[in-house]
Amino acid sequence: CCWQVVMAQYDPQAKEILDQVSNKYSKMNGFTANFVNTLENKEAGVDEEYTGTIHIKDDLFKLEMGANIIYFDGKLIRQYDSDLQEYTIRIPDAEVESLNLSTVLNLYKDGYKYRMREQNADGYLIELVPEDRTKSFHKIVMDFNTKFDVKSFTYFEKNGNLVSTIVKEFQEKPDLQKSFFDFFKANLEVQDSVDLR
Repeated sequence: CCWQVVMAQYDPQAKEILDQVSNKYSKMNGFTANFVNTLENKEAGVDEEYTGTIHIKDDLFKLEMGANIIYFDGKLIRQYDSDLQEYTIRIPDAEVESLNLSTVLNLYKDGYKYRMREQNADGYLIELVPEDRTKSFHKIVMDFNTKFDVKSFTYFEKNGNLVSTIVKEFQEKPDLQKSFFDFFKANLEVQDSVDLR
């Protein structure tokens, strides 16, 4: 009985797929993904959609979504609002975890139970459940194709929100330079700055 419970919590078949995906993306020197983010809450009547682009190299990323550009240099988040010409600096939080594709793909390695939810000719649906019950979500469902590319991932939040990221276009970008992720080298016009550290 106990062995079956363990297998259900840490499904070896799911781990094999997650390892394949993680290895594939970690071998890339950099990549860019165009995505659609959706926020849905049927009870609250919320149905929103945002498009964006994320550029990733190692533990660095630059996220462009609407008027906002978010830079992460491995230590700090620097966010620029082009409408307000406002620059905000802060320590990263769970938001970085949920936005950064590289981070999301490695979540399963520590603090998560996982299982294969569905497998068919199109790919794999894998469910991750956090061992930490205080997190704002109770599960993540990840969708991969048979080539171990990420199609989407959805956070099922405790407040009823479904937050999905759907990858629309993906390009490996080995030529991305570290300077590309440097807020100060972008020479953006700043009218106001806020330090939230």
